[in-house]
Amino acid sequence: MKFSRKHALVTAVGVTALALMGGGTAYAALSTGPRTVQTLYSCENSTRTLKTALTEHTQTCPVGMTEVKLNTSGSASGSTGPQGPQGPQGPVGPKGDKGDTGAAGETLISQTAIPGATVATGGPFFANRTDLVKVTVPNGKYRVSLDVKVANVDGQAASIYPLIAVYNGTPLADFSNDLFNAGEGALPAIHNIDQYILGSEIVTVTNGQIDIEGFGYDSDRGAGSFTVESGTVTVTAVA
Repeated sequence: MKFSRKHALVTAVGVTALALMGGGTAYAALSTGPRTVQTLYSCENSTRTLKTALTEHTQTCPVGMTEVKLNTSGSASGSTGPQGPQGPQGPVGPKGDKGDTGAAGETLISQTAIPGATVATGGPFFANRTDLVKVTVPNGKYRVSLDVKVANVDGQAASIYPLIAVYNGTPLADFSNDLFNAGEGALPAIHNIDQYILGSEIVTVTNGQIDIEGFGYDSDRGAGSFTVESGTVTVTAVA
């Protein structure tokens, strides 16, 4: 192409700028190739105060303005607008599966006081045992808990080992209905030092009665005694 005036040809990526020197208006060429939708392009300056719509692919932008691709509404794409309001709550989901059944609790049946008594020690159990208290209950499954306060008797040379035995009804000679026994070792030699015998077991009652028996042993295998000062036997039903 031949010009009668001096000209300069400037090439950029995708854009060719042709400046006419010495008069007239200089324009920047559009991107190479035709626009698929001519109305989606315009020329804008840096402050976007000037905007010129381009409707044909042969039009060019004036120097100092930039070709801008517009959105489908005819304006340049701007920044994302503020978030809209929260939508309504969705429908309630399906009901979940039923959880596992919790462990069954215990129901208090009886809380019976164990009265004071002197309990013989040594010798055969059936000859020397002391009936402390009997608790009548329907046959079933129970937790039996003992809390018994005991003390020594002055003047005994041997160590005394007290025992509290729990039976399913009246004790049998073969010990077959013995439910459980509780003891706390040797008693202190001085009678005014108390000791507590504690015990708890889940048992099955088939004779309609729980018998609490006192007994004990002497370290010299002789005969002796100890005192039950007070106590409680608590019976709770277990499902």
